Amino acid sequence: MASFANTNGLRIGDAERGQAMQFLGDHFAQGRLTIEEYEERIGAVTLARTRSELIVLFNDLPGTHQLAPDLTVGEPERTPAPAPTKTTGTAPSIGDSLGPFVRSAGELADSLGRSLNRAISSGDVQPAAGESPRYRVLAGVLQIVPCFGAGRFYTGHVKLGLAQFLLSFIGVGLLWSFVDGVLLLAHGGEDAERRALR
Repeated sequence: MASFANTNGLRIGDAERGQAMQFLGDHFAQGRLTIEEYEERIGAVTLARTRSELIVLFNDLPGTHQLAPDLTVGEPERTPAPAPTKTTGTAPSIGDSLGPFVRSAGELADSLGRSLNRAISSGDVQPAAGESPRYRVLAGVLQIVPCFGAGRFYTGHVKLGLAQFLLSFIGVGLLWSFVDGVLLLAHGGEDAERRALR
């Protein structure tokens, strides 16, 4: 939902697209979007020209997201009022604060595992003729901005993306994803079917 409905037809720029990609990445990490849905929406963000084209991508996602000072998308999450809890005077444990993150990571790992199984069962990929429908700039940006191997999932290299994602928890994957993103931006690359990225 936009803050000013009469501005929905205005054209957007790279700043709004970047913010939209970041918010979609957050929803993907929380398990609200499958890999296919995430790739589809990222592609739509890349091709979007007006604010209304971005707004529809968040209609079914909870929370509000500010893409520009006068553009907010999404619907506020409606959460029930928390039940009163008795305080014992102790600070919350680390496990309490990490609980939501661990659940989100588990849901994401489950989704990634299903995608990995599909990739393994598809067998060896032979080179395909022609150009890939995926873009090297988008793949590079997805590698650099979230730094969790998202660009490699976008190009179809699920095993490589999964390795970068898992290694990011010890720091190595973050650096690997960043360097891989810079190389994609500078030199391009190939998708999983060995077609050159646009």
